[in-house]
Amino acid sequence: TIPSGSVQDTNIMEPTAHGHTEEMAPPLPPLPPPPPEEAIEEVEMEGSEQPYTQEEMKYLSAVRKDPTDFTSWTGLLQLVEQKDKLIPAHEVFDSFLKLYPYCYGYWKKYADFVKKNADRDDVIEVFDRGVAAIPLSVDLWIHYVNYITQLVHTSRLSRDLIRRYL
Repeated sequence: TIPSGSVQDTNIMEPTAHGHTEEMAPPLPPLPPPPPEEAIEEVEMEGSEQPYTQEEMKYLSAVRKDPTDFTSWTGLLQLVEQKDKLIPAHEVFDSFLKLYPYCYGYWKKYADFVKKNADRDDVIEVFDRGVAAIPLSVDLWIHYVNYITQLVHTSRLSRDLIRRYL
């Protein structure tokens, strides 16, 4: 006997045009809820001190129109990474990661970008936010620990960070 509520018990029998019955798959699960309003509003990215290029504006327009357009987000992220300007990159990465916090690869890219363009406290802040968002991401933790071990020889801060997470 099959216990009630099992996967096999949820299949539905439906008559066909010829009067036979055939097994149908269970209904699809509901769609995930839309992103929080504050995350969508953040996509506006107003008040930037540095103007966006025409190509960046094309992608910005696309993500403003549809914040779930992952392809436009990745194109925009690639452009701001190449630009090496901190303000637009912060705005774009922060907006993207509010909508897609589990994309550990983009936390790593963000940290690498900040490492090239800002100070270590900013890099540590990005890593802290990343591991807070996805604490079980082994790849992100390895990237973070590698960064910290690079600092160990030059800073007491590195030892304090290691102790904090151990």
